[in-house]
Amino acid sequence: MTTSQQNLDLITRGYEAFASGNREAVLSLLQPDVVVEVHTDRPDIGRAVYRGHDGFLANFAEIEDVFEDLVIEAGDVTERGDRLMVATRVSGRGKGSGVAIEARIFHVWTLRDGLAARLEIFSDSDQAHAALTA
Repeated sequence: MTTSQQNLDLITRGYEAFASGNREAVLSLLQPDVVVEVHTDRPDIGRAVYRGHDGFLANFAEIEDVFEDLVIEAGDVTERGDRLMVATRVSGRGKGSGVAIEARIFHVWTLRDGLAARLEIFSDSDQAHAALTA
């Protein structure tokens, strides 16, 4: 299997594990020192940096505190060596309001030694492309 196929397989397994609620399987695909950078206009936090497995889980726990029935679906993947950009479709309902949400969010992953070492989250595709090629 080529490195490109291995990278795509890792990302695919990660989204599948997340969708199934298997957080341990997700964490097994991340470096222990993984860094998550949020570059969106998320009203609950704006921009933030999370570190390690606990930080990775804290980021998603904060989202799940705000939204019910949260679904993150992976779409198109653009690859640049050990960096991949995944266009995702995020949907759910506001916990307080019940209002349905749907958004395109872009995840830029950096892989190291066969595991994800960094996740950058963008609401703007141009910013995500810039991060992918940086």
